[in-house]
Amino acid sequence: MHPRFVHIIETITYPGLDPAAEIIPRLAADLSKKAAIFVYKQDQPVLWVTILGGTGTGKSTLFNALCGQSISQTGMERPKTQGPIAFAHKNAPIENSFPMESIRIARHPLESGSGEPGTGSKDMLTIIDHERPDREHLVLVDAPDMDSIASKNREMSKDLYLLSDAVIFVTSQEKYADQIPSRLLKQVVEAKKPYFLLLNKVQNRTAPTELTKILQDQGISVCKSRVWSLDYEPVNAAKSISEQADYRRFASMFSEELSPRYRQSLRVDQLKRRNRDLTDQIDRLRNLLENEQRLSRDWIRRLDQIFTQTGNALIQNESQRFTQKSRDYLSGEIRRLFARYDVLAKPRQVIKELLFLPLHFFGFKKNRADKTHRAAFVRLKERLDLSPMEAAVAVFNRSVLTNLAPRDEVSPLNKALRRPDIVLSYEEIRDRTWQEHEKLTTWLEEKFQVLSKELPRGKKWGIYSTSILWGILLLSLEIAIGGGFTVLDAVLDSALAPFITKGAVELFAYQEIQKIVRELSTRYQSVLLGALRHQNDHYKKCVLSLETKKEVFECLSELRISLNTDATDKQNR
Repeated sequence: MHPRFVHIIETITYPGLDPAAEIIPRLAADLSKKAAIFVYKQDQPVLWVTILGGTGTGKSTLFNALCGQSISQTGMERPKTQGPIAFAHKNAPIENSFPMESIRIARHPLESGSGEPGTGSKDMLTIIDHERPDREHLVLVDAPDMDSIASKNREMSKDLYLLSDAVIFVTSQEKYADQIPSRLLKQVVEAKKPYFLLLNKVQNRTAPTELTKILQDQGISVCKSRVWSLDYEPVNAAKSISEQADYRRFASMFSEELSPRYRQSLRVDQLKRRNRDLTDQIDRLRNLLENEQRLSRDWIRRLDQIFTQTGNALIQNESQRFTQKSRDYLSGEIRRLFARYDVLAKPRQVIKELLFLPLHFFGFKKNRADKTHRAAFVRLKERLDLSPMEAAVAVFNRSVLTNLAPRDEVSPLNKALRRPDIVLSYEEIRDRTWQEHEKLTTWLEEKFQVLSKELPRGKKWGIYSTSILWGILLLSLEIAIGGGFTVLDAVLDSALAPFITKGAVELFAYQEIQKIVRELSTRYQSVLLGALRHQNDHYKKCVLSLETKKEVFECLSELRISLNTDATDKQNR
């Protein structure tokens, strides 16, 4: 299995639209860890046996008895084992590609004589090296307490369980009803992993029967032949345990079932079980992610419905003002744009300058407005009322949170929908509206340019030559869209007003103008909906960014094939 598989699995994203999706992070992390362990176990010649149990159950005492020496410190204090301690042959290649990055490894030779027993070290697997040939194939681990108040210790116990090929589970009468150890014991039994259940500190002969009954009530069916009871001995516990008949029976079965002659068959069996477990987990994860993809597309469809409803309401509320604005805007644009094709523009400008020249001598200087298209457009934008668009965006946002936010408050999409940057600010609404407005202006200008070019030359000259009044009209109104008239322009307009007739306007290609008006109505709606559409796109990008990437699905498929292929190859060697 290539390391990139583990990396891709660790980067899985999903929106969290299905309540069942809450297990995806744990499932993905578990899969990544199990896959790495699977690869590690394929190349490991040794069997891992982990001693698990709650605080004060006597795990370390049993560990010392199995090792034949006081290696792990014992006692009633909570807890004694600060970190895992392993008893392994000095030649055991434990460090080679060790799959747990959070666990460091330190190896120490076995002290002869009366060396001080250890408590282990935090975040570290302490390995005590021995040279016993009868245990060369085993790694025996004294794990931290499963119910430790330190979360890292609990996680380390779970990781060591995943590494194990067999488990020794230690409990005591005061720990019968503890849920954390019981849950892990249930996993051990259901996984059909070889286990040995030891009831320690027994003070009455009915304890094993009571334990079996309690476990059955918790849905845990244990085989009676795999349960042993050890008497309570407060002094020199390790020595007294090794002398008890039940311990000797347990130690005999332990040595027999985990003997060197069964090592390979046990390894192959465990690899097959790990293979099936990983395959099932991959399928389960993929099904959850595929369902999230389907729900994500349905979410976008419902989002578009809310957008359409909100947009229609905005257009309906603005219809009257929209109609008037369209008419006024079109009028100004027609006057301004057609002025570009007026052949009398230069002569008219000369006449205008001659008319104003005498007034300049008397100090009446015209405050010349910037008549460029961009400057006029800026002034028009500044007069645009954004409040309807702001209100529509606010209504849209409330509707999305009310109707589309996942019920799980900690789901990725729920968190993303409440990020401050997801909601458009006033400045973003303004900028988006202005962008749409500029597109409209550019489109209208292009329309009139095409219209002017398509007019027959004879007709064009006829228009300009038969109605000089049109040129006069443009002279007086050419800066209307740029912010109104100056005082001196108004005087000139009053002088020319009597010459303006309906006939001059009728010289336009009237039918073409009507087509433009109809399309203008639709495009102006786009201006109104620009900010709302942009907000809708924000939400779409939000959910799409959380969808599981294509390469994740490809990785899961490849991983499934790779695991099966590798397992088959290794087992046939």
